Amino acid sequence: MDPAPSTHRHLSKTIEECNYLQALEGGLDTAHSSFLHNNRLGDTKLLRNRDGAPRIEIQPADYGYAYVSMRDAGVDGRYVRVYHYVMPAQQMRANTMTRVGKPSKVPRLDGHIWVPIDDEHTCVFNWGYAL
Repeated sequence: MDPAPSTHRHLSKTIEECNYLQALEGGLDTAHSSFLHNNRLGDTKLLRNRDGAPRIEIQPADYGYAYVSMRDAGVDGRYVRVYHYVMPAQQMRANTMTRVGKPSKVPRLDGHIWVPIDDEHTCVFNWGYAL
């Protein structure tokens, strides 16, 4: 199978000034984007502002777990996000959200891999590709 073309894939590496478990928890917590990464609080055009307390259903698996996060999107129905946590350090999720300035809804797969550096720093590989 051929890899996705370079225009359809992304990889970056960041260093977070926190321990591994703090970084991991931030990546797995679907509710924190409603307030922590949100510069438009109260703007109900954003799906994450319509329901800041998503309901979560967890399915344990041998590799870790999968969970479904569901938010009430009002007249637009329901916003559903599926995550997989692969122990000990990877999170991945499907994504079809429209980005600002990019009107198409191209299906993507995004994720993070957290690698501890020391007690106060974590290296994070952020990856994604369009399907």
